[in-house]
Amino acid sequence: MTTIIFGFVCSIALLSDGNMFSQFSVADFPEQQADLYLEGIDQVRGWFQSSLLTAVALNEKPPYKNLFIHGFTVDENGYKMSKSQGNVFDPVVVTDGGLDLKKEPAYGADVLRWWVAGHASNHTNITVGNSIIASMAEQVHKIRLMLRFLLGAVYDFQPASDSIPVSNMSAFDQYMLHLLLEHSKQVQKEYQSYSYNRVVLQTNSFVATEVSALYCHSIKDRLYCEHRDGWLRRSCQTVLYHILDVCCRTLAPILPFLVDEVFLHHPSHVKERFNVFHTVGFGDCVHWRNADVVGIMQAALEVRNVFNSNRGEVNPRELDVLLFATGELYSRFKCLQAEDVSSYSTLCEMLQTSHTRLTSHPASVPEDSAAVLQGTCELTGIMFLLYLAANVAKCISYYYTHIQMRAFIGNEILLESVIVTELFVHIGMCCTHVKLSDLQKTGHANIPV
Repeated sequence: MTTIIFGFVCSIALLSDGNMFSQFSVADFPEQQADLYLEGIDQVRGWFQSSLLTAVALNEKPPYKNLFIHGFTVDENGYKMSKSQGNVFDPVVVTDGGLDLKKEPAYGADVLRWWVAGHASNHTNITVGNSIIASMAEQVHKIRLMLRFLLGAVYDFQPASDSIPVSNMSAFDQYMLHLLLEHSKQVQKEYQSYSYNRVVLQTNSFVATEVSALYCHSIKDRLYCEHRDGWLRRSCQTVLYHILDVCCRTLAPILPFLVDEVFLHHPSHVKERFNVFHTVGFGDCVHWRNADVVGIMQAALEVRNVFNSNRGEVNPRELDVLLFATGELYSRFKCLQAEDVSSYSTLCEMLQTSHTRLTSHPASVPEDSAAVLQGTCELTGIMFLLYLAANVAKCISYYYTHIQMRAFIGNEILLESVIVTELFVHIGMCCTHVKLSDLQKTGHANIPV
């Protein structure tokens, strides 16, 4: 028998009257065994015990495979709810709102379900109150914003014709698919153990950290500025499509109305009605697992953490970065940036800087012109140095004197050893105009390009 418990679809056998159900199942269906018994902690010596004793006596086996024991609902101060104290919390007020919608707004069923999943699954007393429900609503709102961004990002993406094979993706894209697979497997594990509160914690962490702060923030340049059908844009769209699909499937048991709303506007399913609840699986793929890419990306993320922790309020787009590393660590960074200097490599994308120069030779940079940051990669134990310069002219004179630089005059690419009077240095989505007079002040007028 399949029924709904706390709003989640589970394979269980359950009736409201525990004693009647126990007698019915044990006496009339001795071969049947419920997947789950659900009740409060007070039923350990009640329904759970009486049905167990009866079933073992008649059938020599327990009537259930698993027990799920929940606590009692208390107010925010930990007091038992009582009408006389006026601290009773009405679920209908949460979903539909109270008499004064400013004080008691209508949050909808999804927020109530999110609270149940996040708080009613830890086998302890369950706290509920206005502030707790408001925080649950804020979490659901952030998830909704993330799903809305993903929907907008794949508006012109058709998976059948536009998908990029995983092997052709950048290391950053492959790493995100690896994280998505790990997230999906972890959520499935928590569902199977009825740990719905851990599903909520895992989802909040994944959405806020990996999806929003790391990936979506970093790939906006190529998502918005690359050629519509360019492989760089299609590659990140492929990843975003899978993030949307997997997240919807993992959220569907808890937030069914939100997920259903997403698929009402999903560009891949707009022509035919798609129901995620009629599908099987979570949409992940075992081929997304890639331990080699993880090692490369974790080293780069350590650099990113050092960089973001020390740059202060400075916009990273205004900085040029020189990254010095040796040995195995340098080899890992080379997988993210093949060129000595680049404005569009994976390293640049992760650091969000104007340019990133990668070197294995000690750099000599005047102390009064750049900040020097030091870190050690935990994976390799090798130290790395970051040199930051905020002035573009100084970046060119100090960093690019002895290397080949990509420079633009209008739309024409300059060749090596061409001395020009004006340089257009590509920085992210804009161009900074650097005049020769600015370079002459630093004593580097003849810069090989």
